Amino acid sequence: MNPSRLAGVEPAAEGIVAVEATIARLVASRTALIPEVHQHLVQAGGKRLRPTLTILAAQALGRCDQRAVHLATMVELTHLASLMHDDIVDNAATRRGTPSVNARWSNGVAVLAADWLISTVTCELVERHEYRALAVVTGAVRRMCEAELTHLEQRARTWTLPEATYLQIIRDKTGALMAAACELGGLAGGATPEQERALGGFGFALGMAFQIQDDLLDLVGNAATLGKPVGTDIAVGQLTLPVLYALENSTDGLLDQLRAAVSVASPDELDLARLRALVDEAGGLDYARRTAERYVDEALAHLDCLPPGPPTDALRALAERAIRREA
Repeated sequence: MNPSRLAGVEPAAEGIVAVEATIARLVASRTALIPEVHQHLVQAGGKRLRPTLTILAAQALGRCDQRAVHLATMVELTHLASLMHDDIVDNAATRRGTPSVNARWSNGVAVLAADWLISTVTCELVERHEYRALAVVTGAVRRMCEAELTHLEQRARTWTLPEATYLQIIRDKTGALMAAACELGGLAGGATPEQERALGGFGFALGMAFQIQDDLLDLVGNAATLGKPVGTDIAVGQLTLPVLYALENSTDGLLDQLRAAVSVASPDELDLARLRALVDEAGGLDYARRTAERYVDEALAHLDCLPPGPPTDALRALAERAIRREA
């Protein structure tokens, strides 16, 4: 099996093996729950997308060494912490088809395990005098927290969010850490200022495309492939681009039907087939697909300043597949 858990990124395989080994070493805490929680997250699966971005970015610049592996590890530990925090905020019972950490243990365990990971990242970077990398990671975390808080505020105003605000939320919530992953790869690879900016832009655009595809899959995806029930985000008032577009661009009669379709008390009450048909009729599915494609094009344009070769090709393939994936 490809150690990176992603197809088409073979140049990163050896680096991801090293990342996995580094994570295993770092989570060997004297507190038994830390490695136990981590093993639970590993068994739930995951693509290791963010450390793969770090490794590929460094390789594209011709310098992928132990520093790149270490920075990629810091990105993945930060991501794992964010997943646990997200599941608490969303009161999620499952993660990729398996019980979430908060469901398997408790909210307290999930909060403390996530905070332990963030603290470990900070300590590791400070001990190695990686202050620029620390600024990149903590800046991304701050943006993610601000986006989540804005998201929570908006849930009280069900489906009245302007598209520009929605796009800023997903830019910070999803794109920020992907951008950080790419920037850290640039830092390890000796990027020029222009290349570093381009790598950050690539990560932001990739994150936007990735999240919009998630929005689409929540309407048209397959639950078995996704590892979670389809329609869950919408049923709890989660902001999704296809539905927001449909609500803003519907005739009065269709708008009333849409509002009724999304105003449910629980996921069990959601008539997903009906909602999907209404959103499609209003053009929401096509609009979201076109928007995701635009962000992929933007991501690809940022790669022009990188040297040609297999790592750059792999980054390009990741962007192109972001809107073709089914999970």
